[in-house]
Amino acid sequence: MNVRFSWMWKAFVAGVILVGVAVASLAVGGEYAARQSDFCGGTCHAMAEPYDTWKASKHRTGERTVACNECHYPPGEDSAPGSGFNGLKQLASYLSGDHFKVRKGANVSSQSCATAGCHAGKAFEGKEIRFQDKIIFKHKSHGQDLQCVSCHVKNSPDRHFEVPKEICFLCHFEKTKVNDGRNRCTLCHVLPTKSLQKQKSKDDPDAKPITHQTLVEAKVGCPSCHYRPAGHGGEIEKEVCRNCHWKTREWLVANAEGKLVGGRDERKQMHDLHVVSPQAGCFDCHRPVDHKAQASDFLEPARRDCAACHPDHHRYQKVLLEGAARDGIAKTPSLMMGSRTNCTGCHIGETHKKGEKVLTGSAKACIGCHSESQGKMADDWKNTVVKEVKFAKELEQEAIDALAAAAGKAPEEKRNKARALFDRGVASLNIVEFGNGVHNKKFSIMLLDAAMNDFEDAVDILN
Repeated sequence: MNVRFSWMWKAFVAGVILVGVAVASLAVGGEYAARQSDFCGGTCHAMAEPYDTWKASKHRTGERTVACNECHYPPGEDSAPGSGFNGLKQLASYLSGDHFKVRKGANVSSQSCATAGCHAGKAFEGKEIRFQDKIIFKHKSHGQDLQCVSCHVKNSPDRHFEVPKEICFLCHFEKTKVNDGRNRCTLCHVLPTKSLQKQKSKDDPDAKPITHQTLVEAKVGCPSCHYRPAGHGGEIEKEVCRNCHWKTREWLVANAEGKLVGGRDERKQMHDLHVVSPQAGCFDCHRPVDHKAQASDFLEPARRDCAACHPDHHRYQKVLLEGAARDGIAKTPSLMMGSRTNCTGCHIGETHKKGEKVLTGSAKACIGCHSESQGKMADDWKNTVVKEVKFAKELEQEAIDALAAAAGKAPEEKRNKARALFDRGVASLNIVEFGNGVHNKKFSIMLLDAAMNDFEDAVDILN
């Protein structure tokens, strides 16, 4: 080997070594850089929003900084040699310009959240945490078949992740009974201690203050005043499956065999496949469940339930309860309007008519809220109204006879005026007679007085 060749060989080897060292340094440096949180937000505009919200979150501003890799890689993988190359591969994919490639949303393993020094251990599971500053809950009771990301999701542009209350509504209200099990009102709401009475009888020595506590003790159901606090929702339509399984063999076979919606075991299997894994968010499949303050018209929802079989049923009862102003009659709402008590609050009795179950008003409902002595109140009101209706019906008949006698005799102008008074009187009488005046005794007496005056005035005009 001559000197010149030896020198060139050594130079070549040295060059290869230098290039290798440079490449290795770049790889190590690039791999290290790719594991830094700044790499995520500084290299990809698609990560700008998550990065900014992370910087403002407790994971960045808390006692210690939690890097992106600590959450977005399973425990141990975030600091493992070569883990940063995943970030470099994602960057390469992004820079390749392959805009037609579907990129899945970031996933966080529950194991990453439950590592030592974060949210691990029985102490954390049993810790009382305030949700939206009002509701106290524990993670321990929410651990059945749920992942952390089942509740903690990226929902709004200004927060890195959060727990939307709609997710709570879905689990607590879907396919449940009002105030039962996971739908129990006191799981989230603290019973108010303020009295519900706007007035209290001074003549009743047994009168007691009416509060939410006394109503619970008397076993007065929440729907009596809070009718259907949660609306419809939670349903799954088969068509949403197409969003992920479009024209796949599994979709076509399952759809053809009708197995997408099945019994309890099949529903659990679907949940395990889509949630426990996890793959899908709650509202990728389910419709949201509505839960909000009751509408101002709290009588109409209860009445509409009856209207499914009885069109416009109980219309007169609603008129009495609301006590809206009418011709010459001042607005006089029922006393129960102040407490927003709907039909189901008083109709707790049950009977059967023509083979159908009918809910009836019961004095026990009065006692449940008030006192034993007030149990007779409903009967007293009923008897008073019945007597007044009888008097009004007698005057109505007199007006009918007078109109019949005046036919073809009295001037048309007088007959028309008398007929208008008679019709108005009948309308007032019908409200009390068919709406059952006990729903609003005071307003009923005012209506009957007005009706009797109209009947008498009609007779006087014709005479």
